[in-house]
Amino acid sequence: MSIATAPFSAAGPRVLLVALDGASLDYILPRAAEGRLPNFGRLLDRGAFFDLATIRPTQPDPVWAAAATGIYPSKNGVRSAASYFARGDDRPVDLLPEHCFSHVLVHLGIIRDQPNSSTAWRARPLWTILGDYGISSGIVRWPLTYPAEPIRGFLVTDRFHQLVGSMFEFDGRAAYPSELEPVVREAFNESGAPASDPLAIGVAAPEAAAARRDRFYSHAHQSLAAEHPVRFSTIRYQALDTIGHRYLRYVQPGSFENVSDEERQKYGGILDRYYAYVDAEVGRAIEGLTPGDLLLVVSGFG
Repeated sequence: MSIATAPFSAAGPRVLLVALDGASLDYILPRAAEGRLPNFGRLLDRGAFFDLATIRPTQPDPVWAAAATGIYPSKNGVRSAASYFARGDDRPVDLLPEHCFSHVLVHLGIIRDQPNSSTAWRARPLWTILGDYGISSGIVRWPLTYPAEPIRGFLVTDRFHQLVGSMFEFDGRAAYPSELEPVVREAFNESGAPASDPLAIGVAAPEAAAARRDRFYSHAHQSLAAEHPVRFSTIRYQALDTIGHRYLRYVQPGSFENVSDEERQKYGGILDRYYAYVDAEVGRAIEGLTPGDLLLVVSGFG
C-alpha cells in the first residue's frame, strides 16, 4: 500500500513536536522560575532541557530542513530560504555570503531571489520515513512543504495563509489530502481573535499579523488532529521570532541603545505576553498527553 493511499492510524504511543522560531532558554528560565511561564516550568521540572546548536544562516528553511532530515544543508539541498539569480543570468546561487551587504543587492533588484519550495529537498524528511513503517504523521506549517507532497497522514503547508483568498486557493496543493483544505480554511475563519485579545494591544501590524497566523495554524492543527489522530504530529509557531526582533530591546534596554523609559513602559510587556501565549499552547499540549506519549518543544534558533 502506498503512502498516498494508506489509512490514518493512531494505535500506540504518540510524539508531538512543538517547533518554535526564536525561543530562548535564557529568556524562559528566569520567567519560569518566577512562575510567569508555568507550563514551561512543568517541562523544566519534570523533563529534560538543554541548549541546542543551530546552523547558519539562521533562517527557518535550512534550520528546520536539517532538523527534519537529520542531514546538514550541504547534503539535504536546503542551504537558505531562496535561490538567487544575477541580472541576466539564469544560473542559480543557493547561498549568499554574510557580512558583505549581499542582501542589499536583492533589495536593489540587482540580484533576484526565488523562494524555495518542497522541490528543494534532496533528502527525505522524517515523516516520509515514518510512513514507510506504517506510522502516520500530521505536519502543520513546516517550512518548505508547499506544494504538498503525499504522506501517510495529513499535511498543511507553510504557505496556506498566503493562499487563502488568492487565485491559488483551490489549486489542491496547499494541504494533503486536498480534501482537507475546506477543514483547514474553516479553522482559519474560526480562529480570529476578538478585538480585546491582549496579544494585539499595542503590537505593530507585521507582528500582530504573525501572531494571528500562529493562532490560525494552531487551530487548524487542533481540528485535524481531533478528526484524524496520528502517531507523530508537529505544529510550528513563528511569531516569537518576529515579535522578538522588534520588542526584545524594550525588555532588555541595557543591551541596546536609545531605549527611553517611556518606550520600555509602553512596549516592555509585549514579548512577555506572547511568551505567555506560547506557554499556554505548551500547557494544552501537556494536558493532551496520555501514558507513553512524548512531547518535544524545540526552538530552531533563538
